[in-house]
Amino acid sequence: MGGKKTTEPKFTDILTQDEKIENYNKALSILLQTVPKEEHCDFENKWKGIINKLEYKPIKSPLETFLLNQELPIDDFPITVGDLKKIRDNLTHGSINKVKPTKLEKANIFLYRIAGILILNLLGLKDWELDMNLK
Repeated sequence: MGGKKTTEPKFTDILTQDEKIENYNKALSILLQTVPKEEHCDFENKWKGIINKLEYKPIKSPLETFLLNQELPIDDFPITVGDLKKIRDNLTHGSINKVKPTKLEKANIFLYRIAGILILNLLGLKDWELDMNLK
């Protein structure tokens, strides 16, 4: 089963490749001042991996992207996607005391509704209405 392949958007370049490399090297020399000399080699190796990632703009969470691809109005959700993720993370990692029972119950009800809509979408039925009211 395949999903939509998304490509991460890159920042717009305003410098030539040589100018970027020069600026990255200047930044590295400044950052190397923050770690002991014996760790410079490890730091430089880490830096090489980081500069490749700096070309790309931050992306939305995979959960947000998935829900948007399913045409769910995430901005109108009574519980934010971020809150749903926090609840999930707290439960998964054993921090259950951080989750308020009332919020957990509302999240559970809402996720149940979303699951129903995702099933309808999978069946090709796009004529649905999501009840946003959580009492």
